[in-house]
Amino acid sequence: MKRHTLCTLAAMAVGGAAALSGCTPTSGAAPKAPLATIPLDTHWRLMELQGQAPIAGHQPTLSWEADGRIHGHASCNRYFGEWSGTPQELQVKPLGMTKMACFPDTINQQETAFAQALQQARRLRMDGAQLVLEDGTGRTLLRFEPTQAE
Repeated sequence: MKRHTLCTLAAMAVGGAAALSGCTPTSGAAPKAPLATIPLDTHWRLMELQGQAPIAGHQPTLSWEADGRIHGHASCNRYFGEWSGTPQELQVKPLGMTKMACFPDTINQQETAFAQALQQARRLRMDGAQLVLEDGTGRTLLRFEPTQAE
């Protein structure tokens, strides 16, 4: 991960621009101001998937790690992957996932929709205590609430 990205993430984690004072981007461009302070190394439970509540008892989770990893439950299977960028220019790389059979089929459908939405996310922001992931146009894809580690 590039030095300016790590510095931006460090500033977001401590919630202040003062942490950027020792960080200079390697590209010579000024770092972009974050949309919000994003708490990293935290755990989230899905509240909304493209405007719909998740299936009760099968709520996907997300652990967002400062080292560039993500992981959690997609509904039935566990997933893992990597992310990079900033809150305004997010990229989630292709996800790996376990291959358990999940019944009924609505759980499989939710799991597929969740994984696709996660990989389509291009922005993230905080809305109160909720984490919101949006596509490049600002449309809400996923909304999470904080939860305990899995």
